[in-house]
Amino acid sequence: MHVQTPNPWYREPWPWLLMIMPLTAVIAGSITLWLAASTADGLVVGDYYKAGLAINQVIERDRWARQHGVRARIERAGDRLYLHLGADSPMAPRVVSARFVHPTHQGHDRTILFLPDAAAGIGTYSAAMPSLLDGKWHVQIEEPQGKWRLTGVVYTPFKGVATFGG
Repeated sequence: MHVQTPNPWYREPWPWLLMIMPLTAVIAGSITLWLAASTADGLVVGDYYKAGLAINQVIERDRWARQHGVRARIERAGDRLYLHLGADSPMAPRVVSARFVHPTHQGHDRTILFLPDAAAGIGTYSAAMPSLLDGKWHVQIEEPQGKWRLTGVVYTPFKGVATFGG
């Protein structure tokens, strides 16, 4: 009579099948821990109470822009951005700022100062084209004194014309 000797445990498929799920959970947990430790939590506002109180001022600036017919158009020409500013009443701020805010990566936000461009005409401002990630950007165009603000969305790579307000 011939007695069959059992295979060692590592040659059997069942222990390996039983170990796959816990091993997968350990690997996924390690990746999650690494992502949590290596990326910034940029979307959390430190002083949320003051940020909440400031919303009334922001709403008032948006309302003022609507009431006075403030409108803007941004277009790209080569490595420059041109901002054409218009309103129902004459206005010509010395500088106009535009904040390009990335929806998920605060570290990529850019603020651009548009300076008057006499060669392009009255109400036209220009600035160098910033390097922006491809995708969706929230844009806030405002006067530095805080009288008005326009908001909108731009998709990059920026090729055409984007209009705000009006």
